[in-house]
Amino acid sequence: MKKFFLQAFLLFCSFAAFAQDEEENSAAYKFGEKYAIEIIIAVIVLIVVIIWAIVRKKKKNSPPPPPR
Repeated sequence: MKKFFLQAFLLFCSFAAFAQDEEENSAAYKFGEKYAIEIIIAVIVLIVVIIWAIVRKKKKNSPPPPPR
């Protein structure tokens, strides 16, 4: 699992390095630069909500413990 994350991180870094030269003057780059903190916070909140929903669903569908 760690190998997958390392490869994905290295791939993302290489894309970011190549994209920096061409994207500095584009409207999308300026939008991302202006709203970077808000976008990062929104993504983190979305991930937390998805994890919370999955955990809640698993608890709801889990069978009751056996009687003693």
